[in-house]
Amino acid sequence: MLKKLPLLLLVFVFNVAWAQEIVIPLTVNQDLIKPQPLQIKANDCSDSTFKSFTYGTLTLPVWDDFSTDKFVDYNLSYTDPNVSSTLYYHLLDQSNTTPLSASTQLCDSLLSYRQIVNITSGNVVTNIQYFNTGQLYTVNDLCTYPVQNEIKKLYQECYIIYDTIIDGVPQSTDTVYQTANYPQDSIRIFSAFMNNPNKIWIDNYACRNYTYAVDPWSLGVVTFDGVSNNGYPYDWGAVDTYGDADVLTSKPIDLSGKTNVFLTFLYQAKGLGNSPETNDSLILDVYSSQLGHWQPIWSVSGDVNDNQWYIAHIQINQFDLIQPDFQFRFRNKATITGVLDHWHIDYVNLRDNSTAADTIIDDIAIVYPPNTLLKDYTNVPWDHYKNLTNPNSVMKTTEVVTVSNNHTAQKLQNAGNIEIDGNNFPLPVINPNWNIGINTYDIALASMYTFPQSVPGDTMADFNVKINVATSSTNIYTVNDTSYFTQSFRNFYAYDDGTAETAYGFDVYNAKTAVLFNAYEADTLAGVVMKFIPSNNDVSGEIFLLTIWENDNGQPGNIIYQDSYFEPHQPKYAGQKDQYKYYTFNGGEFIPVPTSYFVGFEQIENKMLYIGMDFNIDNSDKIFYNTTGNWVNTSFPGSLIIRPVYSTGLNSTLSTPQNEIEVKTSNIYNVYPNPTANTINIEGLTQNQKVELYDLTGRKILSSQFKQVNLNNFDNGVYVLCIFDEFNQIVYTQKLIKY
Repeated sequence: MLKKLPLLLLVFVFNVAWAQEIVIPLTVNQDLIKPQPLQIKANDCSDSTFKSFTYGTLTLPVWDDFSTDKFVDYNLSYTDPNVSSTLYYHLLDQSNTTPLSASTQLCDSLLSYRQIVNITSGNVVTNIQYFNTGQLYTVNDLCTYPVQNEIKKLYQECYIIYDTIIDGVPQSTDTVYQTANYPQDSIRIFSAFMNNPNKIWIDNYACRNYTYAVDPWSLGVVTFDGVSNNGYPYDWGAVDTYGDADVLTSKPIDLSGKTNVFLTFLYQAKGLGNSPETNDSLILDVYSSQLGHWQPIWSVSGDVNDNQWYIAHIQINQFDLIQPDFQFRFRNKATITGVLDHWHIDYVNLRDNSTAADTIIDDIAIVYPPNTLLKDYTNVPWDHYKNLTNPNSVMKTTEVVTVSNNHTAQKLQNAGNIEIDGNNFPLPVINPNWNIGINTYDIALASMYTFPQSVPGDTMADFNVKINVATSSTNIYTVNDTSYFTQSFRNFYAYDDGTAETAYGFDVYNAKTAVLFNAYEADTLAGVVMKFIPSNNDVSGEIFLLTIWENDNGQPGNIIYQDSYFEPHQPKYAGQKDQYKYYTFNGGEFIPVPTSYFVGFEQIENKMLYIGMDFNIDNSDKIFYNTTGNWVNTSFPGSLIIRPVYSTGLNSTLSTPQNEIEVKTSNIYNVYPNPTANTINIEGLTQNQKVELYDLTGRKILSSQFKQVNLNNFDNGVYVLCIFDEFNQIVYTQKLIKY
């Protein structure tokens, strides 16, 4: 990024000589959806792995506005009905029908022979004699897929005999034993037929999200940038590498016999991300077996207007494309060293019997997902909420839902509804019609609903919220008229929605960053959760001092707590969305705090530490920095991902000062293996019960009703597994170790 980054810094630095307040593009996309499609490697010899996927053929129309997840789910169990397996042996007889015994140890001619060195009058003649027991076998290469085999002559004698003869007199015979280079082995390879017709996309290098686009026409887009599906740049650590980046590929689609087939989609450059440059591009390719290769049929360069939505409308009329196995894919060319050169696509629609003028999207959709009904926070400690005398005082008075009318005319507005844990509340008609373009739908919550303070289970609570802006029966796509989220109460306060669209910080010695929290009650902090964003400038070796300040008339005042210089902290990288790092205080100390205080850190060196900032929720009035001796309110509209964690009733899933975890035991359940490298089994789980997994911050990272749970996508470490009954009451907890 020799050309890119300085320009970006120039754009984003405000009042450099005074404040040095900076936000920069991300180099890791922590919003990528997991699990990722499995990658097949030629040298992958691992046993019991998925290496083969076939896909059911889709029929027209194929449509996705990305409001729901239509990506193929590769989180498979070996016992799923669509899964089959084949056992391959390394060594078989010559006919490739009968495997050799498990104890077989064979060698090839490199390790099985007699070498005779005959020296006569100074002349040396070397003769190699192979053993007579050599036999032809079939050898499967278990490190390739599809498995390749060849016929080889192998020997049971895994040794070399060295004979020396000088002037006709034998001198010595030495035998050197060899380790067999053809031992019998086997590998079980699993295959899966991915035939769910509701799943369209077979890979997800591109990122489905609700947060990167500006004024999307519906709830959700897919974003293309310069990072791979593991969240890290395609060329990690490089400066300005350019090349092929993300790709989004459809399943095969049956176009046989179809006429007037058109593909329509929306696209936008930049959004809340990084603007693509002229040589960056978004490309559409097509494929069929008749065509025999991927062929580009459309592209756009990066010199389009940022944040403007464009419509692409492309006819698919070539004979060699109107086939039963047609596929299309989007891809981009970008700087592949970070989350750069953003493109967003929406409303992908492949259908027949269309026309060149058929570009109107007759749809009304929610634009941005609501994420909290609380007035100030996305999450608060459950203990704090249930102790409130007047819980209604912390509820939003109004929830503003943004709605887009994508037609060319006004549309009749109908009454919607909000449903919270099965309680249904009708919503009034605000205006007679939805206007063309962006509308706001204001839901008056003040007199409608307050979260109850007593629920089954006394350590945490979840409330499922569904908001529907009911539209007329003529509305084509109704799935995006509804948005869902879960209002969670755990043991921390959070302003953010869990995603970071930028990295925030300072390149100033001893710069201080602080976020104001007005808690529901005075209590004791156990630590702080933060999200530092990886950059090509790896600052994980830098140090900072975790700090808590008093509230002095709206600004940080006296220090309540600060790390010792002998025990500072360092940025730790989590990478993925909903993954953060938990920082405890020196010595595991718990810190009493008043209702109003600031949490943040003081950096030591003049290197930016890249704390994550959420651009979708604006709490900039709570963010302060100090680079000159005076505290200043931030210039950027957003929320820093800094979350104070309390020592509340959730201590059963939080490290205590003694690093002990409270565990409820029962002989009804059996969780094994523990420790585990990937999969756990849960005996005793009944139909109405669920399993939840928590990290040591009290954050829920998994919820399942299956008796087998795959942990491959989680970091190694200690977790707490909880089993809930049908009344949402914890009936069993166990410490779980993943290695």
